[in-house]
Amino acid sequence: MEQIPLGSVPIIPLNSPQNHQEVIEEDDMKDCLDLLVKLMAIPMAEPFLEPVDWEILELWQYPQLIKTPMDLGTIKGMLQHNCLENPLHFAEHVRLVFRNAMDFNLTGSNIYNDAEHLLQIFDEAFKQLCEKWNSEPSDGKDDEKKDVDNEEKDKLEIEELQQNIKKIKSNITASKKQLDQLKKSRKRQTKLKSFRLTSPNSLLSYKEKEELCRLILELEHTDLPSLVKIIQEANPDYGTGGGSDGEFEIDIERIDDLTLLDVKKYVERCTQHKRRTGTRSTRNRRAQPEPVVDKERIDMATIQTTQRINEIQRQILDIKSQI
Repeated sequence: MEQIPLGSVPIIPLNSPQNHQEVIEEDDMKDCLDLLVKLMAIPMAEPFLEPVDWEILELWQYPQLIKTPMDLGTIKGMLQHNCLENPLHFAEHVRLVFRNAMDFNLTGSNIYNDAEHLLQIFDEAFKQLCEKWNSEPSDGKDDEKKDVDNEEKDKLEIEELQQNIKKIKSNITASKKQLDQLKKSRKRQTKLKSFRLTSPNSLLSYKEKEELCRLILELEHTDLPSLVKIIQEANPDYGTGGGSDGEFEIDIERIDDLTLLDVKKYVERCTQHKRRTGTRSTRNRRAQPEPVVDKERIDMATIQTTQRINEIQRQILDIKSQI
């Protein structure tokens, strides 16, 4: 990736009074460089080592949203070429790297979480550097350094407050979404309250069960398999078939009321079909004409039969006389 010349990189102006003369020791800036090198060595800091190549990544909104791009490699070059005024100036540039990433990427994304974590690491390490500088003896320059340290603490507190505000806003957004989901679920539950379950109008009495048993006995053999199937689907305890002799015992008392209603409907349907079929056959028989009886033929057949009997009797008498 092409390196950006240091001269083209904007340097953040220091938010301090113009008449305030900062006293900087060379060792302080060296400590800042050491801290930066350690920060860059962390594996998750790899995406922040060089400038964001938004053209190759096709991040066309990046230059519109991020007005002051910054990366850790550029800051390292600034330190090596003495382009930064003091440790506070250095800290502002480092925080800018991670703030840019958190402003451009979605909250909760991997790059957002990495930037937030690295920012916490840097703030803690830089705070320890400030404490180290305060504990070291100086030659009459304590007041100037204390001003820098106090300003740095204020910066840290402001940075922390800004992060807390972002988290609160994110939590408020998530809470609103949860509230909307609860409202929608309550509306669905309200609709379900209108659902009503009605029981059968009437159950079978003892006499109706007796009548049902009688009708079952009158069923045709071809109607029995369907009847058994209806009972077995609702009452698996009846098994898959009858005994070895082909018989299947039905205990009305073991069948639940809803299944009995189905059985009754089926038996009544079969009975009505049988009655309609029987009525049609009776009508057909009545419609057939009665056979015409030919009396003359009957009389002739009777005479012929009588003559044949008499002839046989004579033959029998002749045989007996010969004996």
